[in-house]
Amino acid sequence: MAAATADTKVAAAAAVTGTKQPHVLIVGGTGMLADAAVALCDGTRIVSVLSRSVSWMDGVKKRSKFPNHFVHLKCDYSADTQLVQVLSAATQKYGRFSLAIVWIHSNVSTTAPVTVAGFVDGPYFHVLGSDSASAPETTTLRKEIEPKLGAGFKSSGGSGGPGSGGGLAASVTIGCSYHEVILGFINEQPPAAAIKGYGLTASAHKTRWLTWEEISAGVLLAITTRKPRSIVGTVEPWSLRPKY
Repeated sequence: MAAATADTKVAAAAAVTGTKQPHVLIVGGTGMLADAAVALCDGTRIVSVLSRSVSWMDGVKKRSKFPNHFVHLKCDYSADTQLVQVLSAATQKYGRFSLAIVWIHSNVSTTAPVTVAGFVDGPYFHVLGSDSASAPETTTLRKEIEPKLGAGFKSSGGSGGPGSGGGLAASVTIGCSYHEVILGFINEQPPAAAIKGYGLTASAHKTRWLTWEEISAGVLLAITTRKPRSIVGTVEPWSLRPKY
């Protein structure tokens, strides 16, 4: 997949500015989502980046036309109470999030993605590893979020409301639409003519994982299409995935 084109960046930015509050949230993936962060900041009022590290922010700001529109939210999102406090402060200052891109390893936290959703009034793009492609959509986070849309929920962090130090109160509704972005791999199989010319068999494949640029481009495309599930690269056949 090619890097994000200018048209894709503009379309993604336009998709965001069409929402009520131009406040974007990016969680995790600080390296691989850098291009997406820069593209979205070029078309929105503010981009809040939630991560446990600040080292990458300087480089991203230098590439942006609006470096002062970036806000770093330093947070250990494995701690639900701290996550609620940080997101509450950000939304109280800049407004609720009109778009969220969330990349959180399940071994870090299984509750954080749902907690984040409680602060989003717009499309929520959940970035997932390639192994998630084999799971039916009904068995992923969708089953946790969609039944709670507009109905309120309570996170595992406690009984307090936003800003109170506890989890989200039952009166807090999830107003987002949920979308999955599956990160696959690239199959660089030689064309048929090349196979014959070099004596290779039809089973000869060269596969690799996605580059950071390809990941950002795929996420930006998913923002414009708003499909329930998007796959960046390919996940089939699964047997050909890179072994490293």
